[in-house]
This record gives sequence, C-alpha cells and structure tokens, in this order.
Amino acid sequence: MNYLLYGHGGSGNHGCEAIIRTTLAMIGDDQTPDVYTLDLARDRKFGVDKLGRFHQNKGKSDNRAAYMLAKAVSRLTGSYDMFNRYALGEALRTKGAVCLAVGGDNYCNGEPGRHVSRNRLFSKNNKTVLWGCSVTPELMQDPKIVEDMKRYSLITARESLTYEALTAAGVENARLIPDPAFTLQVTETALPDLFSERDIVGINISPTVMKHEKDDGILMQAARELVRSILAQTDYGVAFIPHVIRGANSDLIPMKKLNEEFKESGRTVVVDEDELQSAQIRDLEVQVYGRCAHSRKHRSLLLQRAHTCHRVFGEVKRDRAGPVRYRGELRAARRRDQRREGAGRRIWMDRRP
Repeated sequence: MNYLLYGHGGSGNHGCEAIIRTTLAMIGDDQTPDVYTLDLARDRKFGVDKLGRFHQNKGKSDNRAAYMLAKAVSRLTGSYDMFNRYALGEALRTKGAVCLAVGGDNYCNGEPGRHVSRNRLFSKNNKTVLWGCSVTPELMQDPKIVEDMKRYSLITARESLTYEALTAAGVENARLIPDPAFTLQVTETALPDLFSERDIVGINISPTVMKHEKDDGILMQAARELVRSILAQTDYGVAFIPHVIRGANSDLIPMKKLNEEFKESGRTVVVDEDELQSAQIRDLEVQVYGRCAHSRKHRSLLLQRAHTCHRVFGEVKRDRAGPVRYRGELRAARRRDQRREGAGRRIWMDRRP
C-alpha cells in the first residue's frame, strides 16, 4: 500500500511536526510515504524530512505568473481547483494510494474550499483520509461541507466536539480517535537553568487565539495577571513555551513581550525553541509537572483541563474547533495522578467560549 500525506504546514508549527512524526512512525519503516509540505526548509531544519520523501508545494517563487493567475481565479470564482493543481500538480498524478489529509485543524482555518477541492481531486484516483482532525461544528450546516466529509473514506476526529458534529450531520465514516501526536515519544533536552532552581509553571500565549478576542488585549491582560499571581503567591518559576514559531503567528512575539515585563523577578524564562524538535518540547512540558496553561490545541489536549479558564484566558470567541473533550482519557489521567505518590497537582485547562 502506498501512502501520501498532504496539507502539512511545515515544522514551524510543532503540532504539525508532531502529527507527521507520529503518523510516519505508525505507517512503519517498510514504507516510505510521500509528504507534501508548505515549508520544506523547516522540515529539514528539524530533521523530519529524513522520515519520508518530502516535497515542497509549488509557490509564488516557482512560477510567479502561474501562481498569481491561480490565486486570482480562486478569489473570483471561489474554486480552488486551479490553485491546487498548480501547488500539488505532481501529487495529484498519484493513483491507487491512501492519501492522508493532515494538518489537524485545517478545516478550522479560513476558507475551507481549498480543502474541499483537494479532497475531490485526490479522491478521483485514491482513497482519502481526513486524519487527526478538528472541524468547526458550524461548518456542518453547509451541505457542501457535509458532502465533502462523506467523500473521505475515513475521518479520524481527535476530539468529541468534532465527532458529534460529524455524526449529527449524518457522516458515517467518522471515528473518534485521539490525536496521533499523543504517541510522540519524549526526547530529553537541556533545560533552562530556572528548571533546576524551582518548580515551573508552563504558559503559552497564541496570537491565533488573540485574533478571536471579544475585547482587544484580554488574553495578554489575563496572562499578565496569571503570571503576577504565580510570582506573588508561590515560589514557582514561569516558563513561556512556544508552539508555533513562524511569521506573524509566532507565539514568541507576545511571550517575549510578557517575559520582558517580569524579567527583573529572575523567575521567568522564554524557551526559544528555534532549534528544538516537538519531542524535545514535550520533554520541557513533562518537567513542569503538568502545571501548564496552554492555548494551542496539541499542547492543551495533552494537559488536564480546568473549568475556570475565563479567569486565565478571559472572554474569548469560539476558538474555531471549540473546546476539546477527551472524557475517557481525562478520567484515566486523573486516576493515574491520584495513584502517583507525591505528584504535583495538575491544573486542568479548557478553552471554553
């Protein structure tokens, strides 16, 4: 069986990196899948490209005129077929393969038409799988999206909100299966000095979530108050742990700003993960004993949830795929924590609108 992965945004998003790493590990060493990526340079930087045959999607620099024409057609007509044929022309010639649409929350980001087009084009000669996904429930009110979901041979929903929305819309090919990133193995890495001096609370701030604020600046305000309370009421240190490190959506932008405000305390640090792989970042998170406030899906899914998120993140609009719910896994994690002698008390984070 031949496998092809598409929809990968590149390892500048370490959630995407974790999905690719774990999915290729599941496929096994006897296969060498083709992986089409938006950012081959970062995949090479973090060593992911060694796990399969990686191909860069065609972009503006490959053929500016063809790229601009395809973009213009998609804007004018609402059809992404021409653009996808340009960006993924080589991949679309594949026949008889299992094509996995990766990327996790691709159906939560912007216009879903590009993904509908890809599914239609790939499914003509292959089986398609929407892999480890979250889908904005409101999209299921669109008959075209429901038809698109039914076109996949299999959908693995990584949280129950998506699964319930799919099944309620009559999509019978959906299964509720944890995010493949959950199987990512920890790779030990050198820790900042602060980790050896005291217990750590890990915090992430996402510019993507900030774009969904009802009140401008509420997320930074809430995070600022959280850090101030930790420093005043405990002897913990605070580590700002980024998840996305590319462009205007880089978590490092707001976190470096916040760290600057508290640097004189000597108890805060930014984990500048420009050289760290996702498995090494997970090692950092293991070291914070589960005390972590995270606004990115892959990180918050891995941590326990608290129904007091408004006190932490403030009032935020529905964050695309909405709250994450893994009831069975959460109950099991609670039981493990109760059995673990001397384990630090976990803070269970949620992102309820």
